[in-house]
Amino acid sequence: MSHLEKTKYLNGVYSISSVVSVIIFIFINCLFTYKYAGDYSFNPIFISIAYPLLFIIFYLVITRNPGRRFIKSAGSKLYWPIVIIIAACLYVIMLQFNPDSIAVGRYPALHNWIYRLLHGMFPYQSPTNPSGLPMLFILTIPFYLIGDLGLFQITGFIIFCFSADRIFRDNTNSRLFYPILLLCAPIFLYEIVVRSELFSNMALVILFVVVAGEYAVSTRKSTMIILGLLGGFLLSTRAVVLLLYLVFFGEHLRIWRRQYLWFIGALIVGFVMTLIPFMIWDWDYFIHRGPFAVQSIYAPFWLVIIALIAAITSGMKIQSQKAKFMAAAYLMFAIVMIAFLYGIADYGWTRAITGDQFDISYFCLVLPFLILGLDFSEDRNKTA
Repeated sequence: MSHLEKTKYLNGVYSISSVVSVIIFIFINCLFTYKYAGDYSFNPIFISIAYPLLFIIFYLVITRNPGRRFIKSAGSKLYWPIVIIIAACLYVIMLQFNPDSIAVGRYPALHNWIYRLLHGMFPYQSPTNPSGLPMLFILTIPFYLIGDLGLFQITGFIIFCFSADRIFRDNTNSRLFYPILLLCAPIFLYEIVVRSELFSNMALVILFVVVAGEYAVSTRKSTMIILGLLGGFLLSTRAVVLLLYLVFFGEHLRIWRRQYLWFIGALIVGFVMTLIPFMIWDWDYFIHRGPFAVQSIYAPFWLVIIALIAAITSGMKIQSQKAKFMAAAYLMFAIVMIAFLYGIADYGWTRAITGDQFDISYFCLVLPFLILGLDFSEDRNKTA
């Protein structure tokens, strides 16, 4: 690597935005080490101090020689074999934990929703109080039918790696950094163990925005309609996906083309199509006690408005793909952090962190965008 290339690389890895992202990465993972270290008789303070120190050392090792050279070489030649091996190991680790013995509500919410649907019962009238929109559960039905909902999380990991492969296809040497950093995140390993769907949900969103971005200049009406329908179905997983669409597709509002009307129209149709059956099934329950009502508990109206404005503004101004991932990560982090602070104010630190008054796993929504926003390329212009 020439001196100029090395300077570009270090400027990317240790830029202000990258440093802020690493700090956020450490913070959200320290919350998990603090909460669950106490549950397993470890000293939570010691673990919470040890984790950031160990991670910083590891981060410095993999971003400097010879660690960087090894990861670049492996990423260039053995990326997919390594990804498959990691996925297999994650599945083996997951099998060591019985989801029925873990007091986490996401797996039961998935399981009960699908069970009720397949047995002719209104799925949202479940004791687990599911907060996801219909497509979140429908996407997991194939895994339910083959007997293991946990495979949805393993699939999410593979989808994330596939997206990284497409994003960095012009600089394949840097792509292995991203799954490695993912494995350094206790919050991700927690998702695997408890069979939560947050990370996998966001991995699907990332895959969609990457693929849709490649076809954004298409003038074919059929292409725009298909993409719009798929986007509408994906929007029907979590309402927060709308903010991500505004960040990643906002620039097209500034450079308007007629074919985008087909995309927006199809997106709305796809979204509404997934809701209508449940509205007809039980209108009163779905509207007043369904997913929109549950999700609104965590986000006050003023926060929703500010988030929409921030998403539209960043989407219209930002053109670099890496910067969009960073903006999406910061936006998601701000939303969850504000809700988290509300939880601390209402219930206190202990009940919000170690209790069940706030679900800190929502910080996992930030993780995939945060990691993909980091820049490990030697030529930063290639990933812009």
